[in-house]
Amino acid sequence: MRDSRSTFLLAVGVTVMCVSCNGSDPEVVGKPTLDAGVDATAPQDASMDGARPEAGTDASADAESDAPIAPVRVGVEPEARQGDEEPATALQIAQLESFSAGSRAVSIDVRWDELVTEQLELKTGALADLAARIQLVRGAGARLSLCLALVERAVDARPANGLAWNSSSMQSAARRVVDAVLELTGDELRFLSLGLESDRYFRALPQFLRAGFVDAMQGVLDY
Repeated sequence: MRDSRSTFLLAVGVTVMCVSCNGSDPEVVGKPTLDAGVDATAPQDASMDGARPEAGTDASADAESDAPIAPVRVGVEPEARQGDEEPATALQIAQLESFSAGSRAVSIDVRWDELVTEQLELKTGALADLAARIQLVRGAGARLSLCLALVERAVDARPANGLAWNSSSMQSAARRVVDAVLELTGDELRFLSLGLESDRYFRALPQFLRAGFVDAMQGVLDY
């Protein structure tokens, strides 16, 4: 693959970052009063009354447990409102609103047949709309998880019905659209997946077509 900065995932589903809260106060858990392994109900005999560890030892252990936690980026999935705007414009507005709400990570899902015609030509207008959304992510200093869905759940997203999964033309067309999408991205891209809940599509396939589908997806991933 000529661009090594992206991680390719054949995702069972696209996992996005989220935060859940129920409004209740978090439970506070204190340190145990006795060390692990000591029976709290049994009297301690003299053999256990030896010298206690130095305070510095305790401080060292506490310092390790109080190490800072790695930062977590919270993402909000933009949802376009119903209005008079064009769909692409409405999505950009929703994306800007998510950034103003504090989102620092965005997931963008786009289907293969939305970017390629039945004649396997790239749709320049659709790619331009995608580029504009990616530029918003870059300008906001956010992180991007991009799903280029060759299948979307149980729906086949191939641009042409006659494009067999195990054909060389399918591989060529898929690699071409992957290259076109990667040309639009920069350091903001952290994850690139090629399917949205693709296990559902796999289970819906007749048994004799499953191997070809797996080989096709593996071929694009290896690329």
